[in-house]
Amino acid sequence: KENLLEPTVMSETPEETKTMELPAEYEQWGLDEICEHLFQQGLKDVLTKGVLYDILKVLQQNTPAVIVECFSLSLRVAYLAGELAKALKTKQPELGITNEDILCVQIAGLCHDLGDPSQVMSPENCPGLEYYNTGPSTFWYKYITVICILQHEENSIKMFNYLVEVNQLKPYMKTHNLNVDDGEEDLEFIREMISGPKQNNGWPYQGRSEEKSFLYEIVANKTNGIDVDKFDYFARDCHHLGIQNNFDHRRFLKFARVCEVDGQKQICFRDKEAYNLFNMFHTRYSLHRRAYKHKVTKIIELMIKDAFLKADPHIQIKGSGGEMLTLSTAIHDMEAYTKLTDKVFEDILHSSPDNLKEAREILKRIMSRELYKYLGEIPFKKNMMPKPKETIKVCTNALCL
Repeated sequence: KENLLEPTVMSETPEETKTMELPAEYEQWGLDEICEHLFQQGLKDVLTKGVLYDILKVLQQNTPAVIVECFSLSLRVAYLAGELAKALKTKQPELGITNEDILCVQIAGLCHDLGDPSQVMSPENCPGLEYYNTGPSTFWYKYITVICILQHEENSIKMFNYLVEVNQLKPYMKTHNLNVDDGEEDLEFIREMISGPKQNNGWPYQGRSEEKSFLYEIVANKTNGIDVDKFDYFARDCHHLGIQNNFDHRRFLKFARVCEVDGQKQICFRDKEAYNLFNMFHTRYSLHRRAYKHKVTKIIELMIKDAFLKADPHIQIKGSGGEMLTLSTAIHDMEAYTKLTDKVFEDILHSSPDNLKEAREILKRIMSRELYKYLGEIPFKKNMMPKPKETIKVCTNALCL
């Protein structure tokens, strides 16, 4: 039986899939307390991969194996991040990797996707968008670029800060020798691994010196895209979707070494591992082509987006200070954000109020597979393509029929 990256045990019944077993070493490394608080914040009720879960439900393939929780994903990424960091420490002690470095890397792996927990908040759906009706069946969506491109990482940082504050985790983290007061290196290091560099000139990080630049390539590799986050979702999604995964992450861990490249230390691989890495990128291509960007996936994404837009003014979520927020504004309030789980879909689907009728009917169409029909496509011309994200302010090129 395939070992899906070690740290979680998926049970036989849907009810039992909420139960997770943490490896004993998580207590030793100080992750057990953080995991417990993440669990309390409702991540056990959040699913991943946008609407893929709903598509499988529509296809009546709703088996326990399909239920993929955000918390489970985060736990596996933390596990793999720790495995890679410890492998490098064992093979190259001269790198000076400390236990504190490893714990920070694991915490970053645990929290790196907190800003993208549900289909409601997926980057594809961008619920913070502005919209206006231009006809009975046509919407122009105005994508606020900062929200669509950067909201995921920004919200991961905000959610991490929120969890640390409301659960008073700093004293506990200090017992594991982490420097986590505001502005101190370990807390900043974790944030930087989640968000990426803030500048392009010189050494862009403050949490660790350039001597340990390779540590920033473990969870979210901005250099070449080879990181443990991909290892996890490749194995998981290929397993659940029946797609062959030819990438062997264990060989990667075995042959990874830190070398100096253009004056900077990077995680490198043996030349004989080139084909294994080719398989990794080919697996990514296959998943996007056959699942993430499948026409049914995109149609259902659009239908969910339409339903949420129609429901947006009528759903109230209590945020910090008692302020009532809508679906599209809850993304900016971390207390409200923790309540935005995929249960929103079910709440709208089984709702009764008349003001949710339009949204409810769209979701019912999804469940009965009465999907939008493909009408045609308009290829972008060169002068219509979006500008770089640094200069673009608003993109109005998305026409949905």
